[in-house]
Amino acid sequence: MGALALRRGGEDPARPHGDLGAEALADEAALPAGPRAGAARAGRRPGPADPHRPAGRRGFCRPPGAGGSRRRARRPESARRRGWRQQQLGAARLAHGVRQAAPGRRSASRAGSPQCLLPGAHLLSSVRRHRPLLRRDARLHPLRPQRRVAWSVTHAFADTQDFFVERFDSSEPLRWEFSGEWHEALVNQETISVRDGAPETVEVVTTRHGGVVLGDPRGGTAVSFRWTSTAEPDSSLEAVLPMLLARSVDEINEAMRHWVDPCNNFVSADTDGNIAYLTRGRVPVRSKANAWLPVPGWTGWYEWTGDVPFDEMPRMRNPEGGLIVTANNRIVGSEYAHYIGMDYRPPSRAQRILVRLEGVKNATLADAAAIHADRVSIPALRLKDRVVAVVSADGHREVEALDLLREWDGSMGASSPAAAIYTAVRDTLTGFLMDQRALSPVRNARVSGEPPNAAAALRSWRLLPGLLNEDNHGLLDPGEDWDSLVGRAWTKGLAWLEERLGPEVADWSWGSLHRTAPVHPLTIHQPELAPLLNPPSVSIGGDGDTVQATSSLGAGVHTIGTTSVARYAFDLADWGNSRWVVPLGASGHPGSPHYADQADAWGDLELFPMRFDWSVITDEAETRQVLPPATSQTRSPQRKDKP
Repeated sequence: MGALALRRGGEDPARPHGDLGAEALADEAALPAGPRAGAARAGRRPGPADPHRPAGRRGFCRPPGAGGSRRRARRPESARRRGWRQQQLGAARLAHGVRQAAPGRRSASRAGSPQCLLPGAHLLSSVRRHRPLLRRDARLHPLRPQRRVAWSVTHAFADTQDFFVERFDSSEPLRWEFSGEWHEALVNQETISVRDGAPETVEVVTTRHGGVVLGDPRGGTAVSFRWTSTAEPDSSLEAVLPMLLARSVDEINEAMRHWVDPCNNFVSADTDGNIAYLTRGRVPVRSKANAWLPVPGWTGWYEWTGDVPFDEMPRMRNPEGGLIVTANNRIVGSEYAHYIGMDYRPPSRAQRILVRLEGVKNATLADAAAIHADRVSIPALRLKDRVVAVVSADGHREVEALDLLREWDGSMGASSPAAAIYTAVRDTLTGFLMDQRALSPVRNARVSGEPPNAAAALRSWRLLPGLLNEDNHGLLDPGEDWDSLVGRAWTKGLAWLEERLGPEVADWSWGSLHRTAPVHPLTIHQPELAPLLNPPSVSIGGDGDTVQATSSLGAGVHTIGTTSVARYAFDLADWGNSRWVVPLGASGHPGSPHYADQADAWGDLELFPMRFDWSVITDEAETRQVLPPATSQTRSPQRKDKP
């Protein structure tokens, strides 16, 4: 998730291009049968392995919301509960910031804060790498400012994954049907090493669509999974070196021709004053029916027929008005010729960025950091107006709470009692909406690992402001109305806050509820290591509707799940003036003083200097790490502490 805004220096702000950005909530689905299964299915003999073109990518950093697989896995059960016919089932989810580039070499800045699930281990760290041919800031993620080009990404959540329901021959269960003919499935035996146990062998069955991830082919029906990153060899890494060498937005966009996955909103600015947007990545061309549910794999009607041509991907360069904004809202309108995706976020965060950019010219790093910190929620203000209009306060506590809400500016600050009051009322109102009979089919439709009702409640949470604004009763039970529901939600929400935070309204701060809780991956199965490995928890403002996006699961769960995993601001005229912060620290070692020493600064939206001058770096460096080429004599990095 995230938001991006670019601004050319000296020009007035303008409306954003179309609707740039997208959001979804999707799990990584199981990968197809082996690293070269696609080549084998196509009847081609795999050639020598090329680390820059992995046929089946493993372990590559990938945002948790990608490709639409999670929602599509959930929809068949929701559809079944709603009584849809089998045919309809088809056989059966960066960066806030501002970027601005001025013409020539005049002062210019651009910033961002890429977002994904808050990690319990270090996703990004800032290091300085020195090589004979390249000397630049390098991170373990594609966020590398050039001396001529600055760029960042947020996930476009393009729909790049499909589920296919396969028919298998009941008499010969490893044969699958396609267009009236039977074909032999590819079968691989994958061995999985088990800690403190015997290895496990898993049979992986693959059709033309990909590996079987649900069901048993021997039962006659199973579901396969197709994804652009594994359907064909993935050439994304071929884009990296041209990106590092690019000297203009045109060159860096052209380097994206090889990029496959993840699909991103890719925004760039160069020191000549140019700004650009590109949806980068490979998006398959196929029926829009694939977007909604698993589709029949045996008919041939839902096949991928190629990719959206690179030159036809959504893009822009130096738009009129000099401004590009994308904040996980819809990327393109209905006039666009190709299907990109269907799961998007509302436009409210993009609207807030536009408001903040009004009148800003020659944006500075301070301007960028201020937009990072914007916590005003447009949906909150809409709900507040309805609550204030409907509620009659009864008793000292309700009067105090209503006065606070009435004077509130919609800012989701960590110290704000009004923000906590609004959230409690909206949570409760969402629960009332979920109790309506119209939503009963989706009430418990979820995927493994989610709290009950989490996905449906999150969707209902986002629907609420629009339903209230339109006074839309379409989802309400007969005899129900929004005014009565709002009144009951007010009473119940305040009672919940009193039970949770005490009787004093002044103590109901949003930050008391809204905290990070990073969990190191190793402690999931070894909880006794949690005190040693889990980074500290911090309170932070914002929510999923604000530019400072700090989303939680909803359904009464306020622990921060998705947020920025880095914030940065680059000065294109003076790279040494650039700033940066991460939510944990520069070291991944729990014993290091730098393991989580940036957590409080990140929570307070502070930024640290990002060094580019090599002499400054060598003078200030606390440690140095030498990475020699691997030989039989040298197999590990050499670490040198500063004298």
